[in-house]
Amino acid sequence: LSCCHRASVKVYGPSNRKKLLWIGDGNGKSNFVSLLNLPDQIRHYGPVRWYYEGKNERHIQVIKPHLIRNMRSTETYFRSKLDLYFKTKHIELLKSRLEPKRIKRSEKDYCRYKSLVDLRQKFAEGTPLSASVIEFGALGTRIVIAFGGVNSMRFVTVSHDMPESSPEICGMPCAACRLCQSSFAVSREEMKRWSVHQCLLLPRKLKGVAFDQKYAIVYSDWDVLSRSNSKGEALLSYRLFSTDIMQDQ
Repeated sequence: LSCCHRASVKVYGPSNRKKLLWIGDGNGKSNFVSLLNLPDQIRHYGPVRWYYEGKNERHIQVIKPHLIRNMRSTETYFRSKLDLYFKTKHIELLKSRLEPKRIKRSEKDYCRYKSLVDLRQKFAEGTPLSASVIEFGALGTRIVIAFGGVNSMRFVTVSHDMPESSPEICGMPCAACRLCQSSFAVSREEMKRWSVHQCLLLPRKLKGVAFDQKYAIVYSDWDVLSRSNSKGEALLSYRLFSTDIMQDQ
């Protein structure tokens, strides 16, 4: 919560209370405020990791659609919803045991754009783009973007330059990026074998100013393209997580 507060003050200033990320206008900010309950919760129940409710909030995804009322309901209401939840889980378990095993298609973890023309248009307009970082033989690592059909996939390399005067987005330096002219055919198996990271290209767009093809690059492990023009830790994360804002009061 301290980190969220510090980031909000840096972006919006300390005087605009309604713009603070963790307060807002009073709607939809309860997740941030609920962090204040953690000390008492840990003292009562022990470390949070002991009662983490599942990968990617899997359990709440199942039960939340059944909680059609507000949370100020009777004990009987919640007991009936838990009964329904466990019955649903048991049916899923029986189906998984009795039905024939199905081969699950592996996730590709990247977007494949329609065509090179479509990709170049999105790049020129400043659309956020999905890319992959691949080990490209003797050339080392390269950032590439895939396009084309399933059986006719190709990729194009993204070159990036980071001058000393590069602007920033929320602490992330923006590189001058360019799509290379040549593209290369690649199979899904090759992309899966060569990929070492996924990343997002986030455009720096200013109101009333033509887009100059400067992108901040965020990797799947939350590293960014640093000022050394290589993968590294974002400076913003250091400033936020190394300082306790409550000590400044």
